[in-house]
Amino acid sequence: MSDTVSTALLRPIRALISDLDGTLVAGSRPQPGLLPFLEMLRRVGVALTVVTNNTVRTPEQFRAKLSACGAEIAPAQMLTAAQATAAYLQGELPAGAALFVVGESGLRAALSEAGFILLEDSARPAAAVVVGGDRTVTHEKLKHAIRHIRAGARFIGTNPDLLVPIEDGLAPEAGVLLAAVAAGAGVQPTIIGKPARPLLDLAMARMGSSPAATAILGDRLDTDILGGQRAGLTTILVTTGAHDAAAVQALGIAPDLIVAGLAELAEMWDALAHGLEDLKRLEAVEHERDSEVLRLARETSRGVTPFAAVAERFEAAYGEPLEVGEQAAYAEAEALNSPNISSGVNNIA
Repeated sequence: MSDTVSTALLRPIRALISDLDGTLVAGSRPQPGLLPFLEMLRRVGVALTVVTNNTVRTPEQFRAKLSACGAEIAPAQMLTAAQATAAYLQGELPAGAALFVVGESGLRAALSEAGFILLEDSARPAAAVVVGGDRTVTHEKLKHAIRHIRAGARFIGTNPDLLVPIEDGLAPEAGVLLAAVAAGAGVQPTIIGKPARPLLDLAMARMGSSPAATAILGDRLDTDILGGQRAGLTTILVTTGAHDAAAVQALGIAPDLIVAGLAELAEMWDALAHGLEDLKRLEAVEHERDSEVLRLARETSRGVTPFAAVAERFEAAYGEPLEVGEQAAYAEAEALNSPNISSGVNNIA
């Protein structure tokens, strides 16, 4: 992609939603260029929210993971699908509603902190069943979840991911459990995490941003990029994780921009920022020049400064002669001693 195209894409962006695993970190290690990338975002004034579909850990644990890589972000800059699920249900259910949860500490903590009551079985009714990733899932948990839904409870899924990479290969994620519960209950879940909108909408709300001014950065086409497209965001695929450029054609999901790593994206953004700074400096110089033209014009019109002296002073200050039109206006002002010289020069300059 040309520099012109990438600049056009990044110019309106004032907020960035970034995926975590595969994008900013690889396991317990930072992706190359992570710290300079985060510093660049601060320098150019782009707000950041890091989002993850992973509901197993708490936001504090994810922040600690970044901190171990040398990257510090504020609590408000970390957002999990568990938090988004809690926020979504707060808008849908009465305060203190009862929930049955298939999930681990990250999800349970978010729902408890939001004021919901977490049931342990199906002895009493639940307003909703919430299913997330759960490495301790049992037959009993699935049984109670299905019973609640068949009895009328709403069915909520934190995220649709089927598999998650771990140290020795792939392991089942929330999507596998959702499929099992959906098959037994005969109901499809409402999804909160990527590629659904609730997680991304909450991230934008936190930053006070709009889709037109927000980009999403991620390594997965089917969650990060697809979710960004559905939300109307500028989409950026980084090929350091799950998907590369070849996967774009295979999956039929085309991001707005593809970068090989954080360093390449930082370089693009830095170049844009420097270009804008240069433009602002040029505009400031031009404004100063125009102001000086008007000031000297007034002096000439009042007979304070002869035209020859004005021309000499101007060239010494700006390293260039007065423009032809300006010279004519000054000469006329000197001849006529006209009080309207400033408007005349303003029209010519």
